Amino acid sequence: MTEKHEVKNQELHDRLRDLIVKAFTLLAEKRKRGSEFEFITIVEGGLVIGGKGELNVFPEGRECRRRPDFALFIFQHRDELEQLPEWKAAVECLSRDSVIHRQLTGQLVSPFGGFRLDILNLLGGIVNMSIDEEKPFRFTSEVFDAVYEEVERHFYGDSVVRKSICPLLGFGCEVEEICLDKEVKIRRISSDEILDLWNHSVWFRALVEGNEMATLQYLIELSVEARKTVPGEKVEVPSATTVFDKVVSALRLFKEGWVAYPFIVERQVSRLAAGTYYGRSGSLPSIPMRSYLLEKEEVENFKTFYTKIEGKLDHSRIALARFNQTYRREQLAPQIYEDRIIDYCIASESLFCGEDTRQKGEIISVGASMLLGKDNRDRKEIGDCLRKAYQVRNGIVHASLSVRDSMRERKVNDDVGTFVQEIENYLRLCIRRLI
Repeated sequence: MTEKHEVKNQELHDRLRDLIVKAFTLLAEKRKRGSEFEFITIVEGGLVIGGKGELNVFPEGRECRRRPDFALFIFQHRDELEQLPEWKAAVECLSRDSVIHRQLTGQLVSPFGGFRLDILNLLGGIVNMSIDEEKPFRFTSEVFDAVYEEVERHFYGDSVVRKSICPLLGFGCEVEEICLDKEVKIRRISSDEILDLWNHSVWFRALVEGNEMATLQYLIELSVEARKTVPGEKVEVPSATTVFDKVVSALRLFKEGWVAYPFIVERQVSRLAAGTYYGRSGSLPSIPMRSYLLEKEEVENFKTFYTKIEGKLDHSRIALARFNQTYRREQLAPQIYEDRIIDYCIASESLFCGEDTRQKGEIISVGASMLLGKDNRDRKEIGDCLRKAYQVRNGIVHASLSVRDSMRERKVNDDVGTFVQEIENYLRLCIRRLI
C-alpha cells in the first residue's frame, strides 16, 4: 500500500486546487465557444517485440493517433488565465514560500543544469499536468493530489535525481539485474521502455530501422542524486558517458563477444524539470552476428572484476582506446579485418614496446607469452601467434596487401576470422593482467 503524502504547505495546496478548478472551467468554456485545439500526431505501432527482445519493424503496421496539444491551448489562453483571482492568489502564495521562491528566482538550482522554472511556466505546467486526456477539463481530486505531491517533492527535496540509461546492443544475460554499485546497474529493459524510445527517440528509431532484426534485452542505468546548489557552486556528478564506457569496457575485457551502446537517455526524475534528453554517442551501428552472453555462474565474477578495475580504466591510454575501437570497426564493417589487426598491434606496442622502435613484433610476442603463458608449450603458442600477427600487420601497412594475402605470404593457414579473434583474445588477457 502506497504511503499517503503528507502535505507540507496546506495553503499552497488549496490555492492551487482552486486555480485548477477555475482554470478548467474557463478552458472548457473556451472550447464551447469555438476555440479549437491544435493536435499532436503520435506514431504508434509498427514495432513488434519478440520474447527474446527481437525488434521487428513493420512500416505498414504503423498507426497514428492525434491528441490535443493541451499545453499550447493553455498558452493561447494564458492572458485570461492570469487575470483569474485564483491565479493571482496562487502567485502570491508561491512568492511567500521561501523554499519555492529561492528556486523560482534561481537562488537555488539543479546541479544538472537545464531549464529554470518561473512562476508563470510553473502554474501553466501544473494546469497541464492536471488534465486527464480521457476527460479533459474535468477536475478530479486524485489526479490533482498526485500532481501536487510531485510539486512538493520537486521543491522541498534537498536533492535532485537524474537517471541515465543506455541500451546494450548484443548483450544477453541469464539474470534479470546486476548491481555493480549503489548507482550503476545492468538490468533487463521493459517493453514499455522500448516503446517509449521508439516513440520519442529518432536515434533509436534509426537504429532499429537500420537493422533488419535488432535484439535488445538489457540496458545500463546510472542513477545519480545530488544536492541542490547555489549559482556558481561546483558539484562533481558522474558523467554518464564515462560510467557507461567503463562498464562496456569491463564487459569486453571480461570475456569474448560483441557488445556496445549507441546513445544515452537522460532524465531528471521530475516532470517539472527540464524533461528528457535523448543524446547520441558515436555512430549508429549495424549489429554484428556475434553477440555477448553473461552466464549466471559468471555474474558474481564479473561484479568482482568490475569493482577491481573500474578505477583503473583510463580510456585515454592507447591500449584500451585501440581495443575498444576495434568493436566500433566491427559494427561498421564486420568482414573488414585489416584495420582491426592494425589496432590490435598498436595496442600491443603500447603495452610492451615503450619507446623501443626495434623488432616490435618480437618484443610483443615475448612479452605477451611471458605474461600469459603457463608453461613453455603455452608460451610458444602465444608467441608464434602474435609474431605472425605483427608480420601480417607489416604486410598490410608496408606492402598494401589485404589481410588474406598477407596471411598467405606468411604461411598463416588459419581462417581469417579465427586468426583475428585469437589476436583479440590475447590482447584482452594482456590488458586485463596489466590492469
